[in-house]
Amino acid sequence: MPNREDLLRELTHKDSGLTVSQRVFYTLANDQKAQADRNSKALGLLAELLFEKALIDEAELDDMLFQIAYQ
Repeated sequence: MPNREDLLRELTHKDSGLTVSQRVFYTLANDQKAQADRNSKALGLLAELLFEKALIDEAELDDMLFQIAYQ
C-alpha cells in the first residue's frame, strides 16, 4: 500500500524538479474528467488559506465569489 510520500510523488509530480506553478498545473490537469473539480478544490483551499492568514477579508471574498457567480 503506498504511503503519503509515494502518492505525492506519483500524483503531484513532487520529484520531477518542477517549479511550484508547474507542479500545481500538472496536478490539476492530470485527469481531464476531474479537472474542474480539482480546480475548484484548489481555488477553495487557496481562498481559505488567504482568509485564515488575513490576506483577504470577508468583503474581498464576497466580491470574488460574486464575480464568479454573476459574471
